Amino acid sequence: MNTAETKTKAAVLLIGFGGPTGPEQVRSFLSSVLSPGTNVPSERYLEVLKHYEHIGGVSPYNTSTYKQRDALQKWLKEQGSDLQVGVGFRHSFPSLKDAFERLKKSEIKRVVSVVLSSFRSYSSFEKYVERLEAEQKNTGASEIQTIYTDPFYENPLFIEAQASRIWDMMRMAEADWDLVLDVNLKGAFNVTKACIRSMVKARYGKIV
Repeated sequence: MNTAETKTKAAVLLIGFGGPTGPEQVRSFLSSVLSPGTNVPSERYLEVLKHYEHIGGVSPYNTSTYKQRDALQKWLKEQGSDLQVGVGFRHSFPSLKDAFERLKKSEIKRVVSVVLSSFRSYSSFEKYVERLEAEQKNTGASEIQTIYTDPFYENPLFIEAQASRIWDMMRMAEADWDLVLDVNLKGAFNVTKACIRSMVKARYGKIV
């Protein structure tokens, strides 16, 4: 494939969970995450809303993904490639529908899709594929060939990046570690406690 073909007919798409980028997006974001059939008590929903209000209604997820996009775009350019890198989220803007509308408008014929999870499971991969293929069909872009990258949990660069976090931990103060535990372990406890009564009453429930 020559440079002209690459620029006009192929692209890379980073696919992620997404998050609200402002207070006005929080409710629509949560409504997307809590799709029909998700058994979450209204009390828990309101509690999560308060959590987002506390941090200004902004998730850092999208910004981090855009940084990855820009870094990949820069690297591809350094390799002499004209491949354009786009972003599509499951639960926020730009959605996967938005992404395929752009790809179709740009007359892209093949897209390399990168699901931003190092592992493969139904929740971390197949759910994304299902949404992507549905939106691809909905936008009339079924003619675009979609190629998925392999999982990267064994990639040396990924392992090196994770290993570097060990040094961060070695430099971490005990008070900071206590905060990490408080957020993660106590957070799981609070979520379970908030949901357990309604789950017992319904004789069914899931905590993801």
